[in-house]
Amino acid sequence: MAEDAEEVEDESLMTQLSRAMGSSAQADANGEQPAPQEAPEDVKADLEAAAEKPAGTAAEHETSEAKEDVLDSGVPKVTYDEEKGNFTKDGRWILPKRSQFPSVFCALRVRVRLSPSGAADVNPWKLSVEEVEAVLRDLGLKDLVRFDDSRDHDAAVNAREVIVAVNGDLPSGLEVGKAKEVERLHLSATIVNVLDTADDLDPERISTLACRLKEGETADALVMELPQIWIISDPDFRAKSASIGLYPGSFWMGFLKSWGPVRVAEVFFRKTTPGDPKEPIVSVAVSFREREHLDMCFTFIHDRYLVHPKQKNALRQPWCRLATFEEFKAKTLGKPLPKHAAKKAQLQINRPHNLGQPPPVKKEVKTLDGFDRQLTPAEAMAGLSGRQLEAFQMVMSRMERLERENKELMQILLQMQGLWQQSQQRNEQANAARAPGVPGAQLDARQVPQPPAQGMPMPPPKQVAAPAPAPVFVQAPEVPMPPDLKRKADATAETNEAPWKRLRRRQRRSNDPGDPASEMLESDFTEASDGDLGAGLAAYHNALLGI
Repeated sequence: MAEDAEEVEDESLMTQLSRAMGSSAQADANGEQPAPQEAPEDVKADLEAAAEKPAGTAAEHETSEAKEDVLDSGVPKVTYDEEKGNFTKDGRWILPKRSQFPSVFCALRVRVRLSPSGAADVNPWKLSVEEVEAVLRDLGLKDLVRFDDSRDHDAAVNAREVIVAVNGDLPSGLEVGKAKEVERLHLSATIVNVLDTADDLDPERISTLACRLKEGETADALVMELPQIWIISDPDFRAKSASIGLYPGSFWMGFLKSWGPVRVAEVFFRKTTPGDPKEPIVSVAVSFREREHLDMCFTFIHDRYLVHPKQKNALRQPWCRLATFEEFKAKTLGKPLPKHAAKKAQLQINRPHNLGQPPPVKKEVKTLDGFDRQLTPAEAMAGLSGRQLEAFQMVMSRMERLERENKELMQILLQMQGLWQQSQQRNEQANAARAPGVPGAQLDARQVPQPPAQGMPMPPPKQVAAPAPAPVFVQAPEVPMPPDLKRKADATAETNEAPWKRLRRRQRRSNDPGDPASEMLESDFTEASDGDLGAGLAAYHNALLGI
């Protein structure tokens, strides 16, 4: 209907134009040259709108068809909304909101085939990196950023295909099938394919993504190949285990969580030879909780490059692919897939038959999924690997050792308590059986039974006399002193001086026996010791005794 309306509108415009130009057409038929006439303004406006309308309609139609192709192919729709999404796009760069996360570079991928020209016996695989880069620049790829050897080439045995990442458009004059001879190396460089990964609605990219997603319908993980220095910043690091779990707090885990919650992520190391100039490469396998998050992450990274935010010129192609996590892990580690143990067959001998009885109804057990279900120890151990598993096993062994030590200490404590109780009982029995006035040695000798002589009957045991009760001391009541005597004793004690006070004020004695001071001091001391000293002590003792 819309096309019919457009045709009617075009016919009316052409009719108006023919009417306006009718006089000039008739004049031409008569051989006259009429004066040039311009079309009316409204006709000009309608003509310009009609001329512009088909182009805009065609562009919108192509965009809508591309969107329908994306929806029909099963490829998730990519958006770069600053408010809803975690990424923004600037030209060929997909930038994360957090600057410490890696960026994604959408390069123009140009596949170039290097083959010997003519009958020249040249091996392109022996070319150095500098020589290959010089050949690519001579071909016209001036804005190349990096090149890698293709992994899915179908060329001849003596040909080498490389994938060139170009930051820009394809130079003019270069197209698919274009070849150029490099005479100094006796090589021929041919452009095999060109793919622009910056356009998310490109039909070729959409078809490639749809094919990869369909091939990985049963996959539950994404595998990437990254330099080891990107994951572990120590250049001298040597892995002691084949795999370790990706650290939950690392910026790589945060980068992967930009597309959704991660179920498990592990890093798998490769065997390296000491002295190998090639940089060590690791495989990172990540499994998301939801399939849609896995598809979105694959759509963002497939055929694109990752840029490390902290290293200079660190741009690598991750070669991401879809895989099954357990199968990839078993294949990488060289171990068979874990199989569930089959139930042992039980003999049905002498077992009663349930004849005439309905079969038992199985009770439906509700299983909890997600975070509501508590993991068993086996499931928890299965989710760990590498250093996390080693640390968990070390902690468990330490706890077992501590538990054994606690049990041993508890046994020793119980034994000591039993010995202490036995010693207390023996002491109580010995104290109760020991009589007052009898030495302990004699009591022990008396208590030890003596063996009777041979042929003599065993005398009956003697009863040990009960110990005499301890004497009870009764304290005499205190008789208060009369107040007259108490005042008299206090007055006497105050008037009489204590004898030691006088002795402390004596003079230093001289060593000279003829000294008159020494003789005087001795006479005073003699008098004091004969008379006053005795009287003073007597008065002091009387005051203390209350006499």
